[in-house]
Amino acid sequence: MFKIFSAVFVFLFMLLFYQATLSQLYNPESIVYDGKRDQFYISNIGTKSILKSTDAQSFSSMFSTDLSQPKAIIASSQDLFLVADLDRIEVFSAESNTWVYGEAIAGASNLNGLALLGSNVYMTDTDENKLFRMYNYVPFSPVEIQANGVNKPNGITAVGDKLYFVTFETNGKIFSIDPNNDYAVTLLKETSYDLLDGIAVDSEGNIYISSWGSVGIAAGSIIKFGPDLFGSGTIVLDNLSGPADIYYHLSDNNLYIPEMLTSKITKLD
Repeated sequence: MFKIFSAVFVFLFMLLFYQATLSQLYNPESIVYDGKRDQFYISNIGTKSILKSTDAQSFSSMFSTDLSQPKAIIASSQDLFLVADLDRIEVFSAESNTWVYGEAIAGASNLNGLALLGSNVYMTDTDENKLFRMYNYVPFSPVEIQANGVNKPNGITAVGDKLYFVTFETNGKIFSIDPNNDYAVTLLKETSYDLLDGIAVDSEGNIYISSWGSVGIAAGSIIKFGPDLFGSGTIVLDNLSGPADIYYHLSDNNLYIPEMLTSKITKLD
């Protein structure tokens, strides 16, 4: 009887430890807000899961069904969210905390950025140097966007009626995609900042980008540009460690920054 009790105790302890581990930040890559439920979702590469949080400080595990390297997350509708996971897009329900649908994207290997504009979802693939678009319903039927000369596309966001994305390279660049001009890709700016990961826009049209600087602790920064992207930008926060897909929260005017290398979420107000 004692041996049985001990085995049960050890099993329960390991189960609680595993659940606690799943609920900890471990290489967070992306953060998005669910207004209907007033909570954030965070892609947690280290535990291959999606976390949820009401304050971006304490977390609980939400969704972890067969994910490999979950990166970008976007809201597809009031209750459905899309997750970029290597060569696949996975759909989960925020209402039921369950997986709903998944689809492999032909020609993709490292889907990194997601953005929604109108009825289309736009995707970047950092390893394949590709851009995709697809209708925001299943099956997705993705179409590749011609992007000659684009190297290491990463974070992407909607800015007005266009998409802006950044590149994860030395002297990272900012490009636009114009859906009203046959999805033309245009170089907007070559920056002096390296390894650009995320991009976000505030209520006044100012553009924020995250730069790793180099792959190291406290080497990264957040740079702010005006809406016209004029000048070299202003570093508004530095000493960051792997700042990834940033998110600007319009309701409180805060920028949320997943720091992948030190496993934390930093807030800039």
